[in-house]
Amino acid sequence: MSGGRPTDYKPEYCQMVIDHMSQGFPFETFAAEIGTHRATLYNWREKYPEFFDASKKGQELCYKWFLTVGRASMLGLESNGKKIHANPTFWIFMMKNMHKWHDKQQLEHVGKDEGPIQYEGKSEKELDRMIEKAVTILKNAKQSED
Repeated sequence: MSGGRPTDYKPEYCQMVIDHMSQGFPFETFAAEIGTHRATLYNWREKYPEFFDASKKGQELCYKWFLTVGRASMLGLESNGKKIHANPTFWIFMMKNMHKWHDKQQLEHVGKDEGPIQYEGKSEKELDRMIEKAVTILKNAKQSED
C-alpha cells in the first residue's frame, strides 16, 4: 500500500504555467489559478522535471514581459490606441524583487585560493602596487555602471 494521496499534477500544467508567467505573473500566483497552494507547486517542480523546465521558461517570459512594459512606457509607445504607462516606482520594485535587480554592484576582493589577502611580509612598494591595482579595478567597475 503506497502512502499519501494521489497527486493533482497534470502534464498540461506545464504549458499553463508558461502562459500564466508570460503575462508578467510570478510562478507562485499560478497556484491560485489552479486552486492549490505554493508548496504544491514547489513539490511538483522537484518531482516533475518537465514542470521545473516549464517554470524556468515561464520565468524568462515573465522577465521579458516586464522589460517590454518598461521599455514601452519609457518610449511612450501605444497599444490598442492607449499610451502604455508603467508606474516607475512599482516597475523598479518588481524588477528588484522578482528579477533580482540591484542598485549597486558588490565586489569582494580575495587572495590566493579564495583566502584573505596576505599583507604580511610585503614591501611598501608591493603594497602600493596592490592598492593601485585595486583602485583600477574599482574605477573600471564604476565606469561599467555608468
